[in-house]
Amino acid sequence: MNAVDMRKEVSTWLEGLDDDFMAVVHAMVGTYVEKQSARKHDLFDFSAGAYGEMLSRPMTQAELIARAEASNEDIAAGRTYSVEEAKAELGL
Repeated sequence: MNAVDMRKEVSTWLEGLDDDFMAVVHAMVGTYVEKQSARKHDLFDFSAGAYGEMLSRPMTQAELIARAEASNEDIAAGRTYSVEEAKAELGL
């Protein structure tokens, strides 16, 4: 099932939820969206603590694999930047 089909199916499910469960779904998705937004911001914030710490030592094999897997998930979900968007975000 591709992302478009999954979105359609989830949309159908959401129509049938009661208000209490909808509040739970809203909170969960909201938290996810906030974390993803912060994560994308940190990728371009070269003064961010995590990035600075990453530069201060070599990555472990586990960190490299985790980062590659996270990148693959982002690409599969369409969370990507064009070269132009990346340059604009970096002020280049």
